[in-house]
Amino acid sequence: MNGKSKNRLLVFLFFISIFISYKLAFYKTINLREEYLKIKNESLSTTKINTKLFQLQKQKTHNDSIISKYRNLTDSSFQNNLLQSINSVADENSIKIISFLEPQFFLIDSTKFINYQISVSGSYEHILILLYKIEEEYKYGKLLSVNFKKKKNYRTGEKYLEAYFIIQRIE
Repeated sequence: MNGKSKNRLLVFLFFISIFISYKLAFYKTINLREEYLKIKNESLSTTKINTKLFQLQKQKTHNDSIISKYRNLTDSSFQNNLLQSINSVADENSIKIISFLEPQFFLIDSTKFINYQISVSGSYEHILILLYKIEEEYKYGKLLSVNFKKKKNYRTGEKYLEAYFIIQRIE
């Protein structure tokens, strides 16, 4: 063998030895390092999630205590619940609450009747949605009377619809 072929064989064997050493040692080491970094990132994100979860649970217990404190006040009053429901529907449907009068109590044959008188203004369809939700969805009572009036604001010159209705509840 001459020097040129020896050098080629030496270079060829050098590359084969690098390839074999890469396959046997470096390849596994690089894969293990990537897996280690991946697991480390997952563990860091897990600890972050755990701390955030702990903070949220702490905040939830605080909020629950506040809600339960105020729920005792609002659950005792049917009138407050009715007004909250009307407000939520009114906000969704651009209805304006004009008046919410004190309830009237009647006693007929040992049956207690409570009438709630409410006035709202808005479009006809939105008022009907409000009335439907009060009577059918929320089941606050029976709509005893509904009276629609078309009114005019003389300052602005625009006309609007006002509804006066009475909700009757039996206890």
